[in-house]
Amino acid sequence: MDTKVLSKVMKMNIKTIKKAIDKITYKRKNRALEAVPAMTFTKQGAQFVSIGGGFSYEMTSTNTGSENLTSWEISDTFPTTLNALRVSFTNGSSPSYNISIRTTDSPGVDKQIIVGATAPVNSFDLALYTPPGERVISLKASAASFAAAAAPPNLLFITGAVNTSGVVGQNIINTAQNTAVSSVGIIAKSSSFTSNIFGYNQSSIGEFVWIDANANGMYDVGEIGLNGVKVELYNAAGTSILDTVITGNYGDFPGYYNFSRLLPGKYLVKFTAPNGYILTSQNLVFNGSTPNPATGFTNEITLGANVFNNYVNAGLIASASSEIGSFVWNDINENGLYEPEEPGINGVTVQLLASDKTEVLATTVTANSMSNTPGFYKFSKLQEGAYYTKFLPAPGYSITTQNLVPNGSTPDPVTGITERINLGAGEVNSSVNAGVLAPCAPPVIITTVYCVKKDSIYDPMQGVSAFDCAEKNITADVLVTENTVNTAVPGKYTVSYEVTDKRGSKTTKKVTVTVYAPTPIDQAVTDILQSVALQQAALSHIINAEGEKIQKILQITNNKEQITAVNSSVSKTLNSITNLEIVLQQKLTLLKKRPCS
Repeated sequence: MDTKVLSKVMKMNIKTIKKAIDKITYKRKNRALEAVPAMTFTKQGAQFVSIGGGFSYEMTSTNTGSENLTSWEISDTFPTTLNALRVSFTNGSSPSYNISIRTTDSPGVDKQIIVGATAPVNSFDLALYTPPGERVISLKASAASFAAAAAPPNLLFITGAVNTSGVVGQNIINTAQNTAVSSVGIIAKSSSFTSNIFGYNQSSIGEFVWIDANANGMYDVGEIGLNGVKVELYNAAGTSILDTVITGNYGDFPGYYNFSRLLPGKYLVKFTAPNGYILTSQNLVFNGSTPNPATGFTNEITLGANVFNNYVNAGLIASASSEIGSFVWNDINENGLYEPEEPGINGVTVQLLASDKTEVLATTVTANSMSNTPGFYKFSKLQEGAYYTKFLPAPGYSITTQNLVPNGSTPDPVTGITERINLGAGEVNSSVNAGVLAPCAPPVIITTVYCVKKDSIYDPMQGVSAFDCAEKNITADVLVTENTVNTAVPGKYTVSYEVTDKRGSKTTKKVTVTVYAPTPIDQAVTDILQSVALQQAALSHIINAEGEKIQKILQITNNKEQITAVNSSVSKTLNSITNLEIVLQQKLTLLKKRPCS
């Protein structure tokens, strides 16, 4: 082959190879941009277990792909030799999840452990949802979405116990399924482990001490365990201590204890509340507090052979060290806010109400403080929880405007009850104050119009005013409750008024209004009155002029003779005015009394 031709062919092959490589590289780059679904699932557990002993395993699900998955679910069916007692769930992928179990008492019914949003780690005690003697059959955890590359991964931590149905040397195989929906279909994973029963653990008593936040004697989801609580195991007579433990973490969760390797027999358990706490009320239900709060002892516990009794729980509440107070004053300016010049008031009854607003827990009366200042009250030695206070002023007094600011009046002026008070452990709430209003006379209504001319326009509010006991004008609050006036027909009519002040004190007033028809004599009377009014106006101008004359002479001279002469002139003028006033008065007395004169 010609050298030139060979060179040309080689150059063409190189270009072709380069194009092929570029095409492959392009596809790989674009494939990297495509979402790739992937998920891993592992289940791990103890290799050896004992009958009646503790048992735990963990399942971990991780979205290792580059796309979000949906309808994520783990399903686990337990062998008959296992009884799940506790489950915790770490949600690293979804804003919400759902955990449910099925038990032998209701094998076809899902019992919801929790539904909804989750914090990073949540723990739930399934034993508290399963009656004694019943077994958990299966557990299911699900979430609507499973984020790609979630950290931490979705993780279930299961703790169980081997039932007495197991025998030494028996292998326990437990398999769980994990599924999720991806863009290419359902991803399904399974994982299992095998444990061997190697012996007996005899019997045990446990299990949980928690802070009973709502003080109902019952464990509720969300209430947390407490470490450091002393728990003692006694003989049935309560005379001999057999063992002592302190509550601690079980995994990452506080508040757990256990007395293990116990022989069949009768026992008592005693719980000693740490400083700052007392035992909650005894509530002998599956998830209740078992000890008597007065003694700390449980009722007698009977153990059979290889019995794992994990229902001996105890709730604690903060000791009674919280307070509610503080001050009742005379709100002089009625603004619902305490000012330094406003005095405290003794003798006001204050009630402490339970969270239902009806049960009265305590009653006190305002009195002098340690510094002899009146108006103070206090409810002390209270448990943490929800309360209300109610203020009952003495007769004649009322509660001022509610003003929920610092130094403001807290109760509703109608009911006397405050807003809900959420009192923490050891909290001193000294801001529950109340302003009261001293006794006050009812408001006053003033009216001035009692007669109107026929066919005139009548306004029932003309000449009307009203004032409260502090002389504050409350005319704007006056209501006309009755108005029978008809200006087209002469006669007597009724007009009624009503006004209520800010304290709720009400005043009513009824007046008679006369509608009259003017006569010629009435017109003459009107003319005379107008004449008198005009003359009075003229006389007032003359008096002003004479006064100015005196002022002027005093400004321009000190000559006594000139001042005396001017004064004499003014006196004569004033005497003449006095005579005219007498004449005008006589004119008025000559007028015959008219219906509305």
